[in-house]
This record gives sequence, C-alpha cells and structure tokens, in this order.
Amino acid sequence: MEIQERCEGRSLHPITRSRLPDVFEEEDYRLSPMQREWLYGNYEQNPYKPEQKIYKTKSGIMVRSKSERSLADFFTERGVAFRYEAKLAINGKVYYPDFMILCDDGRILIWEHFGLMDKEEYFISACRKLEQYRRAGYVQHSNLICTYEEDLRSGAVLEEILLRYELYS
Repeated sequence: MEIQERCEGRSLHPITRSRLPDVFEEEDYRLSPMQREWLYGNYEQNPYKPEQKIYKTKSGIMVRSKSERSLADFFTERGVAFRYEAKLAINGKVYYPDFMILCDDGRILIWEHFGLMDKEEYFISACRKLEQYRRAGYVQHSNLICTYEEDLRSGAVLEEILLRYELYS
C-alpha cells in the first residue's frame, strides 16, 4: 500500500513526509529482525538459464514456473522468510533448492517443489537430488519439505505444512 494513501488526511511535516518510503512493506512486521536481514540480504542465486525465469512474483522475484510463483506468493502473503534458488553446497556439489526458508529459531528448511514428476528424466534427477539431501542430513518431515503439483490445487495442504513446521509469524 502506498505510504501517501496511509498518510492521507494526516498532518505531517513536509520533511517527514519526504523521508517516508514509497511502499509500506507490511510483511516486514511479521518477520524477526534476523529474518528480515536474511530475506533482504544478498545471496548467490542459480545462474543457470536466467532467461527461463519468466514469472514475476508479488514480491518482484522472477521464477521459472507458475507453480513456483504460486508458492513464492503464498510465502510472501503469509510472512514467510524465503530465498529462491539460493546456492547450497553439499559434499562438494552445488545445488539450488527451489526455496530455502529461515525459521524464527534460526533453522533453515529446504523446500523443493517437484512439478514434473511424470517426466522420466526429471523424476530420476529429483531422486538423485533427494538422495544427496538425505546424505547431507536433510530429511523429509524434518528440515526438507517436498511438494508436488497436486499439493497446489488446494491451499489447505500448504497451510497444513506451514502449521506443521511452525512457519506462521
């Protein structure tokens, strides 16, 4: 929401009004200072085929699929601190999980969305990635969240995941 809309009708000194940011970021108030710093901090993002990032999220991040856009928008709407395709090194190999989420207690969760599991090559690659995550200590239902296309059909599944992992601020 525009700051000017929020301040309309209120008497503010012109200097004070000029110092206000253009956009009032409500989601910031649902995040801890640690989460805000992490969310807005710089991080190394997946450099692979940036031209494939064609879907813009509500927070302005460009993503590769409509499903990833839906998830990113869902996180933004609920005040979840996330990074998209942030670099993660595991046993000398670099991965870029779809999302990394910073919890209130400092834990980082990996959230992978597997949208093309009906394609054999994608399925095999996903299985290999999950095995690497497992070897590095990322375990589903602990610090690894996996979703599939059918999970996006109803927001109830995503809401349940946020509750299970205590990701609501």
